[in-house]
Amino acid sequence: EGCRALKTLDLPTSVSRLGDYVFSGCQLDSLFIRGIIDFSWTDHYHLFEGMGTRTKVYVHPSQVDRFKAIYKGSIYPLPEQTIDIAYHPFVEDGKVWKVGNTQTISDNSVNVVDYYYFDGDTINDGKACKQMMRQRFASPEYSDDYWTPEPSLSYVGAWYEENKQVYKYDSTNEQFKLMYDFSVDANDTLQIDNLSYVVGPKQTGGMEGFKGVYRDVRLWADGESIYSVPWLEGVGSTDAPITNVYPGYVDPAWFLMACVVNDEVIYLNDEYEDGATPVVMGARNRFDFTHTIKTKPQTPRRGMGMLATLPAEAEQSLYGEYNELLLDINLDPLDDAYLVRITDESDKAVYEKTINAGCIVGLNIDISNYAEGRYTVTVENNYESFVGEFDTQTTGIEENVIIEKLKNESIYNLQGQRISTLQKGLNIVNGRKVYVK
Repeated sequence: EGCRALKTLDLPTSVSRLGDYVFSGCQLDSLFIRGIIDFSWTDHYHLFEGMGTRTKVYVHPSQVDRFKAIYKGSIYPLPEQTIDIAYHPFVEDGKVWKVGNTQTISDNSVNVVDYYYFDGDTINDGKACKQMMRQRFASPEYSDDYWTPEPSLSYVGAWYEENKQVYKYDSTNEQFKLMYDFSVDANDTLQIDNLSYVVGPKQTGGMEGFKGVYRDVRLWADGESIYSVPWLEGVGSTDAPITNVYPGYVDPAWFLMACVVNDEVIYLNDEYEDGATPVVMGARNRFDFTHTIKTKPQTPRRGMGMLATLPAEAEQSLYGEYNELLLDINLDPLDDAYLVRITDESDKAVYEKTINAGCIVGLNIDISNYAEGRYTVTVENNYESFVGEFDTQTTGIEENVIIEKLKNESIYNLQGQRISTLQKGLNIVNGRKVYVK
């Protein structure tokens, strides 16, 4: 309000509310409002008071008429973005969603966490489906009659996907229910559970923790927007994977914390700590990578009869985290194809992968079977590199275990999923790490 020096303002799609008088007295040349603004909580008639009419205001195409009612200057629809990112399917093997409960957050720690994952195939009504399971963990400090400290395992349902449409089998009505439709055109209306949803245009960028394609989806009733949530291609909803948009008037209790496919992190909300998952499955000890700019072809320039070179780029930073089970590499600042390599003390590569950091936000690498020693992590492209080192710790893994004695024990894999028998590799048995060759 009253900022006369500011000439251009570009609000990202994450902005969904604007307070009265926020642009009052401003002298903007252009204003971009990329998000769908919630008009249900204030009338906004004082939004542009005292701003004049010379500012060019660009808004979401679906809200042009609404803004024209409160601004007498020029209102333009934002041009739709051209999205050139390959479609990432929702239903695929190796995908795990981590979902937290908003009612159990204290000191930034989420005390009840659900893990959703696909586990096995099934046939429903002639459709080849993936079975989804849910593993729930509750912090012992938070446990009560409702949240029990013992991990629980439940069946979520059968899912299949075709033509970018995602369906979940409704066992009560014995039919498939549409959960997501990533194929519709901008501003199309979907009918789900007899409710109307308006799907916005494809977008990229502006959403922290996600680099792919997403679309704002709004629930409408009686001509008013009731609730909005982003749909993320390959992930689902930010309100957890089994929710499309919330058909109520209060915030949902569950929210998406992360979505991982094998070792690729495609969504990450790092605002909250996991206070529910056992330490052996969720702990992290941070260490810092060192970022160095490789020698680049420098642009020569002439000055005072001699060649000079442009100044070198400023160094940036990248961090990773690791414990004896996992190595996490944050790729959020990167937007190119990178080679990720882990080498041991003899310079032998124990992990090597080429990734496109424009599509994922990080890597989550299982290092539980690495021999004790010192390792070097390198993340590089043609002109820059990030290097970090870590020592594998004494893991306390039990290798010589009489398997017969474990038949009645509580056995989990590294994703926190309850399993009936020991698997090859690392297992968690009553909080102990047990390795099976």
